[in-house]
Amino acid sequence: MAAKVVTLQLLTAENFADFGDVLAGPLTPGERAFYSEGLQPDPGDGRISLHVNHVTPARLPYTATQLERHPNTSQTFLPLRVSRYVVLVAATRPDGRPDDGNLKGFWSPGDQGITYHAGVWHHGIVVLDQAAHFAVLMWRRGDGRDDEFADLPAPVGLQL
Repeated sequence: MAAKVVTLQLLTAENFADFGDVLAGPLTPGERAFYSEGLQPDPGDGRISLHVNHVTPARLPYTATQLERHPNTSQTFLPLRVSRYVVLVAATRPDGRPDDGNLKGFWSPGDQGITYHAGVWHHGIVVLDQAAHFAVLMWRRGDGRDDEFADLPAPVGLQL
């Protein structure tokens, strides 16, 4: 049983702004929506990385036990075939660890992408309803400095 429960909010650009960008297509045909400013390339020797992942579905309530971050780069998830998905984020404490006392959870209907700012603590992607595919864009150094992981002090339940 989870020690703490986070109720998921609908993902919007406004409620996600402290953690990154919500990517959505323009409403008017022929228009473009630009999100380049949110891309934060690795200031060192990182190389651009683009891959597609296949994620199996989970059910709510879901229990989270670990967060990750990419200290040197933003990370973008673009849904290719996605029903709904869940995002769990945390700010960073002064000691560099995730602020697990102030977790934020969101759900997306699957027609939005997201870009996490560099260094934002987040849970791995969780999809609901059916298997999903995302295109993932980030910069990678390839020397193990791309990813940091932190176990949560107690399991966190996610629910709608």
